[in-house]
Amino acid sequence: MHRTFACPGFSAIWTPLFPARRPSVPGPEQTGGPRRPGSWCQNEGVRQGSAARLPSSLDIRAIRFEDVPEILRLIHRAVERGCRHHYDAAQRAAVYVSYAQNLFIESLGPLETVAAEEAGRLIGVAQLDPPSARLRALFVDGASQQRGVGSALLAEVEARARRRGATRLHGAMSLNAIPFYARAGFRACPGAERLIAAGVSVPVLRMEKALRP
Repeated sequence: MHRTFACPGFSAIWTPLFPARRPSVPGPEQTGGPRRPGSWCQNEGVRQGSAARLPSSLDIRAIRFEDVPEILRLIHRAVERGCRHHYDAAQRAAVYVSYAQNLFIESLGPLETVAAEEAGRLIGVAQLDPPSARLRALFVDGASQQRGVGSALLAEVEARARRRGATRLHGAMSLNAIPFYARAGFRACPGAERLIAAGVSVPVLRMEKALRP
């Protein structure tokens, strides 16, 4: 069984262990505005509105096999920075290892993996499983978080899912990324709330978003 994790900075795919208490999804008063309609996925918890300045030179493209070593370093930095207040060292290491074991093979398909590149440097990555419309991963490099990169990657994944006829996008989101996904129109949905990564139990929140045509 695949493992999935999302944290702005995650969305990996893991095997569920056992149900855990569901973390609350922030309401409008906590996220800074009304919820707008429409992994583990980690994202950088990007600020909305004028505070999120998308780099003008940002390019989003399909990853190449030779990108994988740098992407793995990016994922490591993203997890260590974005998830340090919600996951302990063993959990963060397990998330990273689960990607390191599979990303070389997954870069060849059938998953769709895209990277955000700025001035020749990779600063973010996202991954879609097209048949299940599952957000498999979303990571932004620690130094590039809070700049709108995660939102740009998420928009690309949503567009790709729509082109394949998907009506919803879902994933297992890291606890630190819940506000980001709530602002983007995701809602909590049923599903295992603990995943197993490299033998370590990792709490997540299953979330989904309806995709408009």
